[in-house]
Amino acid sequence: DLNTGSNTSISDCSKVYVHEGAKVISTSNAIVECSNIYINNATIVGGVVDWSWSTINVNMTGGSITGTSFGIKTSNSSSKINIIDGTVTATSGPGILITAGTLTLGEDTGGYPSTTNPSIKGSTYGVKNDGGTFNFYDGILKGSTYATSGVVSKTPELFKVLYSADGTEAILGIEATFEQVATVNGVYYDDLTSAIDAAIKVNTKVELCKNITTIDTITIPAGNSVIIDLAGFTINGYTE
Repeated sequence: DLNTGSNTSISDCSKVYVHEGAKVISTSNAIVECSNIYINNATIVGGVVDWSWSTINVNMTGGSITGTSFGIKTSNSSSKINIIDGTVTATSGPGILITAGTLTLGEDTGGYPSTTNPSIKGSTYGVKNDGGTFNFYDGILKGSTYATSGVVSKTPELFKVLYSADGTEAILGIEATFEQVATVNGVYYDDLTSAIDAAIKVNTKVELCKNITTIDTITIPAGNSVIIDLAGFTINGYTE
């Protein structure tokens, strides 16, 4: 364990490994301007930050980071933050602040995104993107003002950011409309093809909500299968 005190930090180094129950505790920023930072099942109290003239690459697979005005901050366009699991919290600002660089939460594995990990929480925003790239593939974002500020650059295919009623929490969910042609896991789609694609994505069935008449060929992508529950309705085709 390392208690760096109020005016000191781990800084200007090539690699930092904080693993398996280790602790880094500071009343200021805990890790500053270290090129490669690896965090796994460790506790960091104090922010993790680059500066505009320095680059950091953070790889977090578990543990926690708790800062004051931010948990993690990037301001260099080459900095990369990759968080697979763990929690990042700020007590007086956004959990993660991106003014430049790339933040990636989770992994785009092709399955259903986690809605619990990683967890990013701020007293204002969970993630505040002021000019960087934010790839949101897994996790939950929480902020007292709003879950996010700025652009979410990329989500998994067929998924979008879903907000709580007051906007203070955000997770990922299937992108859909509410025309009620078919449903997948309680989410409605306005055409059967989109519903089939979603069902394949999450390995479940499609249930019809009305009779369908179409001139289009219904195609199941090669190598996949899907159950279509007619639920008493019919699918009819015709030619013009």
